[in-house]
Amino acid sequence: MFILDSDVARKICQYGILDELSKSTEMPLSNFFILPQLRFQLKINDSVKSIKLLGSEEAYNSARKMIMECREINISSSDFTNKVLTTLNAPDIDSGEATLFTAIILDINKKLITGDKRAIKALSSLISISSFDIWLRVLTLEEAILTMLHSHPFDVISNKIRCRNDVDTGLSIIFGRSVKNSKESVIEGLISNINELKRATNHHYCFPKISP
Repeated sequence: MFILDSDVARKICQYGILDELSKSTEMPLSNFFILPQLRFQLKINDSVKSIKLLGSEEAYNSARKMIMECREINISSSDFTNKVLTTLNAPDIDSGEATLFTAIILDINKKLITGDKRAIKALSSLISISSFDIWLRVLTLEEAILTMLHSHPFDVISNKIRCRNDVDTGLSIIFGRSVKNSKESVIEGLISNINELKRATNHHYCFPKISP
């Protein structure tokens, strides 16, 4: 099962790669979790405002599908949960991200796809949290896209990302703005970003993932 942070959820909808994510992970959308506030962040109840926010009607439809088919993440209150949340009350880790990190600490069957690299770096400095076996289950959007590239035709993913240069500057550069970059160049760029994060987290961030 996968949890999507709100930043990743929004970008996946804007790129129109929700189905590709599901197929590449071999998980139905019912096995994906999102934060309860995502529907409000994406203004789903007001189609005009949501389309303006997401940039296209296709992205809005994708967001509606995500909201309807994915499940909302909820963590039960307990002394242990409260202790973890208190520990995660650190600079660069907002309340939403703290909830998601707590969720994968509480459930070893859940993985998190997050776009918040600052939070990942902050997490790596918390010794009491880093002792939990979570690093095999934390993925960046770049790593998720790599998985899609291994299971889908390159041009399908490349064209969708290059059509939306306004969504993520880093990914836009990797895939090529005015001229499409080759598959080899794109993979190299994605891995370079991931390796940079590995160094920034003192190699706590795990890539490539190796099943225990």
